Amino acid sequence: LGGLAVLEQLASREISPPVIIVTAYGTVSLTVRAMRAGAVHVLEKPYDNQELLDTIQDAFRRDEVRRAEHAQRAVV
Repeated sequence: LGGLAVLEQLASREISPPVIIVTAYGTVSLTVRAMRAGAVHVLEKPYDNQELLDTIQDAFRRDEVRRAEHAQRAVV
């Protein structure tokens, strides 16, 4: 399975880790498909190390916010 297929399988099972798709062949349709399946970012190669680190940090931040919102809804 490719990365996007794995992401779609995770989404179908309601498993939603923060996912960053890295591709050498980025297209608008791939990006839309990945984001709809739950990816937080799509990086196109080549990328620089700082861009990757910033993207990872943002993915973790978004996941932390999502988990906090989910936990708050569970309390109510």
